[in-house]
Amino acid sequence: AGLASGPFLGVLADRRGRTRVSAAALAIASLAGGLAVAATSVSVLAVFVLAAAVAASTATTAHLAWLADAYPAGARGRAFATHALAFPIASALGFTIVSSLGWRWGLLIALAGLPVSVAMSRLPATAPEDAGPDTVAVAPTSQRLRRLRGFPAVCLAVSIVGFAAVGLPILGTEYLQHHWHLHLGARGHVAFLAGLGAFGGLPIGGVLGDRAWSRGPGHVARLLGGALAAFGVLLAIAVFAPSLDLVEAGFALAVVALSVAIVATAQLIAAVAYPAARSLAFGIFGAYGLVFGGLGATVVLVAVGHADGIRLALGLGGAAAAVSGAVVWISAGMVADDVVVVDAEVADATRPPKHAGRRGNAALRIHDVNFSYGARQVLFGVDLEVEEGEVAGLLGTNGAGKSTLLRLVAGLDHPSSGTIRIFGRDTTYLEAEQVIGLGVSLLAGGRMSFPALTVAENLRVGGHSIRRQGARLRAAIEEVMTLFPVLAERRDQRVGTLSGGEQQMLAVARVLLTRPRLVLIDELSLGLAPKVVEGLLAIVRRVNDEGATVLLVEQSVNLALTLAPHGLFLERGEVRFDGATAELLARDDLLRPVFLGAR
Repeated sequence: AGLASGPFLGVLADRRGRTRVSAAALAIASLAGGLAVAATSVSVLAVFVLAAAVAASTATTAHLAWLADAYPAGARGRAFATHALAFPIASALGFTIVSSLGWRWGLLIALAGLPVSVAMSRLPATAPEDAGPDTVAVAPTSQRLRRLRGFPAVCLAVSIVGFAAVGLPILGTEYLQHHWHLHLGARGHVAFLAGLGAFGGLPIGGVLGDRAWSRGPGHVARLLGGALAAFGVLLAIAVFAPSLDLVEAGFALAVVALSVAIVATAQLIAAVAYPAARSLAFGIFGAYGLVFGGLGATVVLVAVGHADGIRLALGLGGAAAAVSGAVVWISAGMVADDVVVVDAEVADATRPPKHAGRRGNAALRIHDVNFSYGARQVLFGVDLEVEEGEVAGLLGTNGAGKSTLLRLVAGLDHPSSGTIRIFGRDTTYLEAEQVIGLGVSLLAGGRMSFPALTVAENLRVGGHSIRRQGARLRAAIEEVMTLFPVLAERRDQRVGTLSGGEQQMLAVARVLLTRPRLVLIDELSLGLAPKVVEGLLAIVRRVNDEGATVLLVEQSVNLALTLAPHGLFLERGEVRFDGATAELLARDDLLRPVFLGAR
C-alpha cells in the first residue's frame, strides 16, 4: 500500500510543499497507529494499518526529496543514510516494546509522532521556488525519466530493492521454516541478526556514496552495481550454506551490501529527477520496484519455490541481483550522462539564450531544445526568445519542425532535452491544460472546429478552461462575436456548413476567447482567400496592440514581413536566423527553398 501510493503522495508533496505534506502524513500515521489499539477485529485493524502504511510512504518520497533540496549532492549520501537508519532503529525498538508490553500498548508509542509532526510543520520549506499547484504532472515527469538513457539501469536497481523489501521477507521466512524448521521466535531472531547489517551498511553506504560522488556520478552508479552484485552473491551463498550460523552471517552481510545499494540508489534518483518533481520521481521509482521487483519477482520465485524448493527460488533471486548489478555497472556512463543533462536543464532555466541580443522581458524563452518522434530527431538545439508584447514570425521550409515547436510550447509534447520558459515560468514538462492556465492559446494548423456542433457550441467548448466563470465566459463569447460579425449571424449554424474562411475565423475566435497573453498561431493564411487573410491579420494586430504576445508560424514570407517585425528561420530543426524580418529578405540562401517549395 505504501509503495503503490508513492506516486500520488509524491505529486501532492511537490505541489503543496514537501514540509507540509510530510508533517500531515506523520500526524495521520501517528493517529492511525494509536487508534489501532482500540481495534476489535482484524478488518478494523487492517484499515488502521493500511492508513498508517500509506501515510508513512512519504518517508521514501517527500522526505528524500526534502533532504535532496536541503543538502548539496556531495553530502546527500550521508543524509540519506542517516535518514534510512531510522527504519532499523524503529524496528528494533518496536520489537522490544511489543514483546515487553504487548502489541496494543506497544502501538501507543505511535502517538509520539503528533508533537514531532507539529515541530516538522514549522521547519522552513526547501522546495524549488517555482513549485506550485501546476508545477508537477505525472505523465510528463514519467515520460522525461523514461527518455534518460540510464533509466532502465536505475529501474533494475530499484526492482532488486523492491524484491528485498517485499519478496525476501516472504521467501526468507518460508526458507527458515521449511528448511531449518525454525519456530516463530527463532525466525525472528535470525531476522533481527540480519537486520543488524543495516546498522553497519547504511553508514558505510553514506560515506562511500559521498566519496564516489566526489569522483563523479558514474562512480556512484558503479558503487550501486557492485553493491547489488555483492548482495546477490551473498544471498545465494547464504541460502545454500551448510549451517544455520553461516546462514545468519550470510544474511547479515547481504543486508550490509543491500544498505549500500539503497543509499546509492537514492543518490542517483535525486540526481536524475527534476528538482520540482523529486518527490514524484521517488514515488515513480518506488512503484517500479513494487511492480517488477516486489510483486513480479516474488510471484515468479514463489511459483519456482513450490515446484523445486524454496532454496532454489532464493538462489535465483540472488543470481538476478548479481546480473542486475553487472548491468548497472556497465551502464554507469549513461547514468553519468543523464545527470549532466539534468544539471544542464536546471541551469538553462535561468541562463539567457545564445541569440539574446534584444532587451525586454521574455514572454517565451526556448533554450537548447531537442525533440524526436521515436528514432527520428526533428529539433536540434533550438534556441530562441520572444519578447513580451511583440509579434514574431517563425518561418522555414516544410518539415523544418515549426509546428512541432509550437506543440512543445503548448504542452502537447515534451522535449527530449532543453528548457522552455513562459513569462519566466519553467513549463518544459507541464501538460497542455497547465500551460493554458498561464495564459497561452494555440491556433493549430488546419481546421480547429467540431463540424457537427454549432458556432455557439464550438465557442463554449473553446471556453472550457473558464467554464466555472459563467459570466466571464458569456461576456467573452459576445466579445468575439463582435469581432467576427459573420459568426454572430451564424450562431446556431452547424460549423460543417461554413466556408473555409468562416471556419478559420471561428478557430481564431476560440483562441482569443480567454484573452491569452501569448498567442501561438500555426499557418493563419493556409488555403484562404486574400480578403479573408487581410481581415484575420487586422484581428491579430488588434490583439497585439492590446498587449498579447504573438508567435506566428507562416509559410508566406510577405505575410510575415507585413505582420512580424521579428523574424526567426528554422531549417531542418535548427534556428538559422534570428533578427529583423526585413533583414531576412536579404538572405537568399535561406529563402530560396521556401519560394521553391523544397523540404
